[in-house]
Order: sequence, then structure tokens, then C-alpha cells
Amino acid sequence: MNNKGNNQNGKLTSTSFFEKEAMFLYDFNSLQILDANEQALLRYGFSKDELIEMKLTDLGEKVSLSELNIEDVSLANIYPEELWRHFNKAGDRWFVQFTFQKFRYNSRLVRMAIAHDIHEMVTQNSLDLRKMPRVDLMRTQMPFALIEWDKELKVRDFSEKAELMFDTQYHDVLGKPIEELSFIDEPAIFELRDQLNNNDTGYFTFTSEHTDSRGDQIVSHWHNSVIKNDNGCVIAIYSLIEDVTIQQLSEDKLRKSESKFRIMSEQSFVGIYILSGTRFSYVNPRMCDLTGYSETELKENLHIQDLIHPDDFSWINRQRKQWEREGKDSFETSLRIISKSDRVLHVKTYGSAIRYGGPQKILGVITDQTSQVKTLENYRSSLESYQSLFDSISDSIYIQDEQGTFLEVNKGVLEMYGYEKDEIIGKDPSFLAAESKVDLDETMERFQKALNGESQDFRWWGKRKNGEIFPKEIRLSKGQFFGQDVVIAVARDISETVEREEKLRRNEELFEQLFSNSPLGIALLDRESLIVQVNHSFEALFGYSSEAIKGENIDDLIVPKEDLDVARNLSDSTETFTLTKKRRTKSGDLIDVFIYGVPVMLEGQPIAMFGIYMDITDRIESEERLKKSLEEKKVLLAEIHHRVKNNLAVITGLLELQYHNLKSEEAKNALRDSQMRINSMGLIHEKLYQNETLSEIDFGQYINELVGVIVKSHNKTDEDININMDAVPIKLPIKKAIPCGLVINEIITNSLKYAFPKGHPNPEIRIVFKRQDGRATIEISDNGIGLPAPFEELDTNSLGTLLIKTLTSQLEADLQVKSSNGTKYIFSFDLAKK
Repeated sequence: MNNKGNNQNGKLTSTSFFEKEAMFLYDFNSLQILDANEQALLRYGFSKDELIEMKLTDLGEKVSLSELNIEDVSLANIYPEELWRHFNKAGDRWFVQFTFQKFRYNSRLVRMAIAHDIHEMVTQNSLDLRKMPRVDLMRTQMPFALIEWDKELKVRDFSEKAELMFDTQYHDVLGKPIEELSFIDEPAIFELRDQLNNNDTGYFTFTSEHTDSRGDQIVSHWHNSVIKNDNGCVIAIYSLIEDVTIQQLSEDKLRKSESKFRIMSEQSFVGIYILSGTRFSYVNPRMCDLTGYSETELKENLHIQDLIHPDDFSWINRQRKQWEREGKDSFETSLRIISKSDRVLHVKTYGSAIRYGGPQKILGVITDQTSQVKTLENYRSSLESYQSLFDSISDSIYIQDEQGTFLEVNKGVLEMYGYEKDEIIGKDPSFLAAESKVDLDETMERFQKALNGESQDFRWWGKRKNGEIFPKEIRLSKGQFFGQDVVIAVARDISETVEREEKLRRNEELFEQLFSNSPLGIALLDRESLIVQVNHSFEALFGYSSEAIKGENIDDLIVPKEDLDVARNLSDSTETFTLTKKRRTKSGDLIDVFIYGVPVMLEGQPIAMFGIYMDITDRIESEERLKKSLEEKKVLLAEIHHRVKNNLAVITGLLELQYHNLKSEEAKNALRDSQMRINSMGLIHEKLYQNETLSEIDFGQYINELVGVIVKSHNKTDEDININMDAVPIKLPIKKAIPCGLVINEIITNSLKYAFPKGHPNPEIRIVFKRQDGRATIEISDNGIGLPAPFEELDTNSLGTLLIKTLTSQLEADLQVKSSNGTKYIFSFDLAKK
């Protein structure tokens, strides 16, 4: 044929486009050729009847561009990656590029294919793609892969993007049924067939997974459109497929991350919360346990200020304003909160500013410190009791620092040596020693032993201010004085008895100083116990940086050899566990930690493990220090009360000897009254050293015993006097117990002596001890003859009357005395006042 091409004006020359190019009309579904132009009949050498018996794909085979020399590879994205090598009836072969146009013809979906002869372009030394016909860029460059199916779900078209996505060539899948394709799974096949038969909307989607040739899992999302003819019969399905593997992996990672945070938070032994403004947007179960409120109540009904103790609110508000002025992103503070049951809790909270789903919020951690605060209060109470009695005993007591310098001495020391306190404080033991009779080096050796926890009992020689030398017995013991290690020395003049010696040794447990930075060190481990990540608290706790230990086995890293078997068994646990163990730091030191192991579960399977480490050094050290200090105070106080009681017993015995040597009844009665007063005090000291607290006694029980002793001392029995007792158990400190006991002694003694003359009918004494409105009330009444005059007018020279008035005044008590049908004393005092 004569091909003249285009002229300079772009118009077709005498040989037109339709005469130059071979064109075919074929069925869209079956690819069956329906018609061909004259150029097609001439070029391929077949008759029209022969061609309409053939399919378009019978004319030749595909050839990849990779086999050809391409001049400009960057242009390949707008041209197909394959060409066709066609042949005619005579066997001649040449290169062809197709362009297509789809349309309906006689209600039938057809395509016109133009077979461009590009043989001369391809056989040149290098192929210039710019001279080739352009193809449909939308189909070539769109981000989706395209698969076209016929009504039997056989592949009719397979785009270049589909070849890349599924690693499958066009010619390998063309005409194949869906069941023979490896890149589509059974659920997707079922979905396509089901929708092919039942879908009325013409559009549906689904997600499919397959494994590519490299073994990677590929996730794809399918958008499908069903094409029907005018009769409603399916003629084709178009599938646009999107590779969503990266999005799916990101969603899985996010889901795992959220799962790990929720597991760590909801199984944590500390409260975790998120504040949005003044309201809670998240609380974990421990937060609900601490406050007593449900999650719904905390998030919907309460503001943060509803939990804060009213006395702390203004201080917290000032702290908040200061943090804002300083621009801090985190804070740490201690405060009191009130639980739902109105219980006051002492807590410590740590908080940081975060961005979580919108505006800035506060992520906080809260720990309960109520037990530690209570322990400290008990320590302070014990210290107050200790101070009140420190100066009231006759034995000499010294408190010395680590160098032996006197920090504090009691009155017994001043009386023993004759010095004033400021003359002794700041001196060392040589100041009080009779140096000619004392080996000071040996004394300091004993002092050092005592400071190291080994109590010392020995004989020593002292020298008073007036020069007198005397022997004494000394006990040295280790103690605490305002947080400082000290030696407590208790000394007694043993001029009359120098034979007795006692040695007492104490073994004290030492705890290794632990690292402390944060209460929570957290390590995220995989299923092989390899470290994935650690937080800053873990780094500070163990001395490792996160990057340096990433991928290391945590058991090999921090677990001592002797604990490796147990640790490895725990690392494989699928259950939450807690334990306290020693662990090794980077420097090789062993520290005590509380370990909380929390497996991370996803769909019922463990995927990781959280190892949560709390440095309990401070807590153990504080509790032990307070415990040791309290025990030392208790031992000392018990010894003091015991010795005071014994000394009072000695005095009572001396008075008893004196009683039997007297002939004057008035003197005997005075001695007997003095004995009873001393006994009332001695009974209190006996109760104190038998009591656990050492600073207060059950005064109700004390009254019962005291009245029994008084009645017996007057040779009375229950048949002589009816004693009616109603005393409730109320704890009283020594400062109130002693004057109360003396007042009761005086009143009961007066009743026994004067209220019931001989022959008085049914003598009765009634004692009531009760608590009301924060006050203790004591009522003592008898049915005797009454007082000879109003109590206020009685002779103040009477020691008993003077004692009652003086002691009730000392108690700051309200005193009433009634003399009608007997005598009734009522006095009450405030229990809260020290």
C-alpha cells in the first residue's frame, strides 16, 4: 500500500489513517473477533471468515520491553511494558502495539483494537519510545491494580500494576479461572462468586491476604464493580485492588501498643490517671481501688478538687500556679486525698504534660503512702513519750555522737556529778572520768563496739565536780537521735554493789543501700526475654542505657547466677507474678527490688512481657530505721518504768518498816496514806512497762485494780463495803494517769475512813469512769454520812483535801463535790489536751 503519512498541516494525506492501520472489532467478554478492516485482511492474509473464527490473542504473542533497547527508560511509564509479535498466514512476523476503544454495538459490549505496525521502530538500534503511540495513562499510572473478569470469573485483563502487586505475568493468568490463581484466598473467591450471583448494588469490597514469592504477607483491599447488559445478565466484573499491607501493619502495631499500655496500666499496683482540665478522662483499676470510686464516678461525676483534702487545696493551687509560671512539663508532690468512705489517704503523685487526642492533658501516677506516714506519726509519739520521761528517772542517761561527744544528758547525770548541763554538753567521756582509775583507750574501744551495734556492760570510775571518785555501772547501746547514729549510755552509781555485771549483745540486720530514682523501672521483653525497650527509671536503677542493652537477655544481664533458673522459669510465665529479689546493676552491685511481671496477651497468646522493677531501698531503710528506733525507745522506756516501779516499791517497803516502829496512830495513818499514794503511782508504772505502747495505760482496768488494793489496805472486804464499779476502757498518758490515780486514792481513802461510822447500814461506794464529747469523767460517790462542811470550806491544811484540789487543777479538770445522801465527787477533763 502507498502510505504518504501526514502533511505539515497535520491533515491526513491521500492514504488515510483507517486505510493504513489494521483494525479489529472483537467481543469484550470472549475476545472473539467480530470484524476487521481491509488493511487487517491484507496485512494478516486471512479472509474475514477465517478471522471471525479466531480470538484476538490468536494473532501472536507478547514481548517484554525489557528484551528491547530503549533509548529513554524514563518514558516507559506511559507505554506498556509488553508489545506483541504478530504473524500472518504466510508466517511473516512483525512487532505490533495495540490501542483500544471500548463501546456498545447492537447492545453488545465490544472493543475496537488498532494494531499499530511498529516493526521498523523496534528493529532500529535503539527504540525511541517517544515515537510510539501513547497509551491510556489512567490505566497505566493509577495507584490501583486492575483485573477484568468475564462472567465465569476468568481473567480477561490484567494490568501492569496487578503484575507488580501479585508478582504474576499477564500471559500466565489470561483466561485462567479464579480458582487457579495463587494470589487470591478462598474467602475472597467465595465473596466474588457470592456477589456475582446475589449482588444488586453493582459494587462491593473485601480484604484478601496472600504470600508473595519472597514469603512476605501481602494484604490487599478489593473494590469490585459488576457490569451487566440491558437484560440484567452479568457480562464482566472489574476489580480495582489496593495494597494496604503497610497500613495494616501500622494498625497492628498501634493495636499492640495500645494493648501493652492498657495491660501495664490496668494491672499496675499504682494509680494511673489522665486529667483533661479538672476532669479525669482515664483512670486505671488501682486508681478506683485507692479512692473507692468507680471508673464512671471518677470520669463523669468528680473533678480533681473533689478528692483533695480541703486543708491541702490552697497549697496545691499555689504549687500549680508556680509550676505554670516556671513552665514545667512535669511535677512531683505529696498531698492528702479523701476517699469515697471519707478515709484520709496520704499519697504521692507524679505528673507530666502530654498531648493525647486533642488539647494538652496531664498523665499522672499516684502511690499510697498512708502506712509510711502512720509509722512516722507513731515514731513522733514515741519520741514525745521518751522526752517526757527522759528527765524523770534517777538513772543517768547520756546520748553521744559517733565521736563520743555528749549531745544530751538527763537530770540524773547532773545530780550524779554536780555539774550544770551546759558544762557537760559538747565534752567527751574523759571530762567525767577518774583518769587514774580508767583506761580511756579501752573505753573508746567499747564505745566503738557499741556504735557498731554491740551493746556494752562494764564497770567504770567517775569523778564528781567536788573531786569525789566513785564506781558506776554503764550500759552502752546504739540508737537513733534525730536521724543520727548515736550511743545511748545508761549509768548507775554502784558504790554499794560493784560485783554485778551484765553483758548484752545485739545483732542488727544491715540492709544494702539501694539505688533510687523512680519507684518504677520498666523493661519490655520479647518472648525470648530479650530487651526490647527500657524506661529512664530502669536506666537510672541499673546503670544501663536503653540502646546499650537492647536485644540483651535480661536474665543474663541483671540476675545473679544462683537465681537464673528461677528467673528463667518466671520469664516464661503466662500469668502475672510478683516477688522481691536481688538484681545486679551494671557496676556489679546487687540491689533489692520488688518485681512485678506482667505478660502482654494478644488474642489469648503472650506476645511480650513487662518487667516492672521498684527500688524498695528507701522504704526498707526507712521502715527498719523507724522500727529499730521505736524498739530502742520501747526497751528504754520499759526499763525506766520498771526501775521507777521497783524504786517506789523500795520506798513503800521502807515506809512499812517505819510504820511498825511507830507508836503514834496519827503518824502510822500518815505513813499508810503515803504508802497508798506511792502504790497508786507504782501501779501506773507497772501497767506502763507491761503495756505495748509504754506511753499510756488502760485507765479503766487500772481503777479496778487500784480500788481493790485500797480496800484491802484498809482491811475491808466485799462484805464490809459494797464496791460498785462501772469503768470503760480509756487510754490515758502518764501525765494524766498519775494525778488521776492519786485523786481516786484520796477520795476512796476518805470514804473508807470517814463515810461509814460503825453500824452504818449497807455501806456502798460507786465508781463510774466514762467518755463523753471528748472528755473523761470520773464519778465517785458513797452513801455515807457526807462531808462536815462544803468542800470549798474544808481545812486546806488537810493533805488529802489539798491533794484533790491541786491534782484536779493540774489536770485542768472541772470538779464538783455534792454532799447529799452521802458524798459525790465528779471531775472531768479534756482527753485531747496533752
